[in-house]
Amino acid sequence: METDKSILVDLQISATNKLMEALVASEKSMRERVELLNEILFELDSEGRFLFVNSAWHKITGLTESPLGKLLSDFFYYEDQDVLDLNFKDHIQLDQLKKSYKIRFNHVTGNILWVELSLSHMGKNYVGVIRDVTQHHKDQEEMRFLAHYDPLTKLPNRTLFLDRLTQAMTICDRKSQSLALAFVDLDNFKKINDTYGHIVGDKVLIHISNVIQAALRKGDSLSRISGDEFIVLLTDLEEINESSIVLERILAATSKPFMVDDRFVQLSCSIGVNFYPKDSSNQEVLIRHADQAMYQAKQSGKNSIQYFDTKTHYSFRVKKEASSNILNALKRNELELYFQPKIQLSNLTMAGAEVLSRWNHPTKGLMTPGDFLPYIENDEVSIKHGEWVIRSCFEQLNKWNLVGRRTEIFLNIGAYHLQSKTLMPFIKELIQQYPEVSPHQIGFEILETSAFEDSIATSQLINELRSYGFLFAIDDFGTGYSSLNFLKHLQVDFIKIDQSFVFDMLSNMDDMAIVKSIIALSNVFNRKVIAEGVESIDHLRALSALGCQYAQGYLFAKPMNVTDFESWIDHFDMIRTSWT
Repeated sequence: METDKSILVDLQISATNKLMEALVASEKSMRERVELLNEILFELDSEGRFLFVNSAWHKITGLTESPLGKLLSDFFYYEDQDVLDLNFKDHIQLDQLKKSYKIRFNHVTGNILWVELSLSHMGKNYVGVIRDVTQHHKDQEEMRFLAHYDPLTKLPNRTLFLDRLTQAMTICDRKSQSLALAFVDLDNFKKINDTYGHIVGDKVLIHISNVIQAALRKGDSLSRISGDEFIVLLTDLEEINESSIVLERILAATSKPFMVDDRFVQLSCSIGVNFYPKDSSNQEVLIRHADQAMYQAKQSGKNSIQYFDTKTHYSFRVKKEASSNILNALKRNELELYFQPKIQLSNLTMAGAEVLSRWNHPTKGLMTPGDFLPYIENDEVSIKHGEWVIRSCFEQLNKWNLVGRRTEIFLNIGAYHLQSKTLMPFIKELIQQYPEVSPHQIGFEILETSAFEDSIATSQLINELRSYGFLFAIDDFGTGYSSLNFLKHLQVDFIKIDQSFVFDMLSNMDDMAIVKSIIALSNVFNRKVIAEGVESIDHLRALSALGCQYAQGYLFAKPMNVTDFESWIDHFDMIRTSWT
């Protein structure tokens, strides 16, 4: 019996030892796991001093010394000392504790560490977890920032602007004051991106935003709403004319030259202005009217301020409506090409034709370019129209070439299309699509004012197209910014004398002097001359005597559709007898 009891005791001791070993092993395993956590686990005494903390403390805070025995609050960022006011001496009750606290910790580097702190009772002590949420906090802050600010310039975006506009309108009503809403658009900014790239373009935008901001008064607001478009909010206006001083300052500041990455840059801006409550009490209407006024400023020559009025509003609506109608006309194939012959004066032979577009309007009849093209200047529709003309020319030349009727044609290309990034790829595509059409059969006429506006970019484009064999002519020469330097560096094949000088050259000595000078200059620079507006044999003889090589005008033929033009060519020998 004693033996059985002894065996039983031995078994109990063995079981107890194994249980203790298992508990020790379990505790060791648990501690090892705790040490591997990326969260700080800790225990505090009743006064809030550390009794235990795992190794994640050192990883997260960067501190090498142990916090044991120190107060938890000692490590709080000084502004957050009372976020978690633990009155440990009075033993706060469990229901006074939140589930978690978002507070700032001091990192060893001096940076701020955002942490989420969870705390709960364990007897007289407290246990808790500290999680590093710094990156999550930064992400949230960035999302909040991007919701209201432009990431490039750090200016308020459209959303925040509308909020500020609402507040400003309320204050205006309360104080019986006015505010000015100015729509600011940079002139020709697209050329900066096209010439230097978007990195330089972004730096230019940052510079311009700083320049405009510096021109404002205290209390005024600047926002960037898209690309190169800004909105200025001028508040506390007792009289609306007070705004002109600030707006003139913006205009002057943005036109000052500056350097970006060792590049000399000079811009200007167009400003459209609308007033509250004078012009409208509706936010969207205020913005739209300021936008329309800005567009009018661009149409008036850029680098100017335009105040909204009903005439501007009506003009804008007419232009928009006409632009939409022209776009629809292109889709419905209502436009067609007309051709006006170009005559070589030395032997009175046809040397090609100028291509013009006509609109077969369903109710207004046949419309000339002057009736509709002005409505799409500086508009995307002008590019659509230009592409239609170029494609139609390739198609027509291809048809003529296939039946042995080869000729040379010149077509007009607008300033807006000339500056478009899509022009060169579009033409290259047509070259591939119509291999039977030689680039030597096609010439592009560009206005002198368009070429001068950005002579470097224009020259680069001309040189690239001429490398394929395309010809170029400067149209309406003498009406814009003629200069010897301009004529020297722009590699064109033809100079066209504007018809305004040709009409009265036989009776007006000044016009005759201009025609003589253009012909003489063109000969010096090895450019051929085309005189426009030739309507009489006397004009023909005078121009021939002056050394002009080519002419076009009603003496030879009015612009004709393709059928009449082909008939004119077939009867050319008989027609030209009337010119001698």
